[in-house]
Amino acid sequence: SLNVAGFIEPLLFNFNEEDGIMNQILPIGYWWQLLYCTIFLLACTCVSLIGSSTVSKTGSFLTIILITATLSVPISAIFVKPFDVPELNTHYTGLSYKTFKENLLPHFTKGAAGSQRKAVETFNDLFGIFFPATAGIFAGASMSGDLQNPSKSIPKGTLWGLLLTFTCYALVIISMGASIPRDFLHKDVQVIQTVNLSTVLVLLGEASTSLFSVIVGIVGAAKVLQAIARDEILPGLKLFAIGDKKSDDPIYGILFTWLLTQLFLFADINQIATFITMAFLMTFIVTNLACFLLKLGSAPNFRPSFKYFSNK
Repeated sequence: SLNVAGFIEPLLFNFNEEDGIMNQILPIGYWWQLLYCTIFLLACTCVSLIGSSTVSKTGSFLTIILITATLSVPISAIFVKPFDVPELNTHYTGLSYKTFKENLLPHFTKGAAGSQRKAVETFNDLFGIFFPATAGIFAGASMSGDLQNPSKSIPKGTLWGLLLTFTCYALVIISMGASIPRDFLHKDVQVIQTVNLSTVLVLLGEASTSLFSVIVGIVGAAKVLQAIARDEILPGLKLFAIGDKKSDDPIYGILFTWLLTQLFLFADINQIATFITMAFLMTFIVTNLACFLLKLGSAPNFRPSFKYFSNK
């Protein structure tokens, strides 16, 4: 739901009928936005139903677009010259030590572009919105059934994903903090696109990450549900244990995930982000607690093969 809403927002920013940057063609409003989200989610669900192997192949192409768009942010910070933005009564400084120093320490405000809160933002608010953007690296664990050697591929893939994610995010955050004044960041919800060398590339990056995250999220969640149903962990889930005859893909799980995702689209994107953060944190807490108890109890079937595993 978060990634669906996250794509529709910049789409409307660029193509809404009132003041779209690229074109003015899409009507705006709550129900129109819900309709766009529904169509986008339905398209991603149809792709998910094709099969997980097709999803994996598509991911390689979309990843290239995403990394290129991400790297364009620090590159733009170097090459885009300072300019004024009269409509927002602000300006872009480019790389500047003064700008970097002004943005270095927290300074929470209220009324920022895109914010739904009337009160002053807090660290918890920002953490709740930002955290889901880092959780995509765990998507591979949800599709571990498609891996030839999950015990090696999941830790290796997760660690490399962490390193790549941290590097890209650090480059983007530092380059933006050193080149975009706080006032500009406060007023422009699409500030990355405004100061980028290519507005189209940023939009393609947003589309690729949203598209792939939605598809992988649907397939991954359905596979986890299928595994829970087959292990009979919870009663009444036998229907979701059924897989496609050829590929064993969880068709019923995908349809259920689509329905659940559709229901959450009625909420605001910031509300969805905060809820997802709590869900992820609860998942991590329960996983770590289970791991700790298994190690503490010396369970004979608990034999982690990851060489850096520790219960300390």
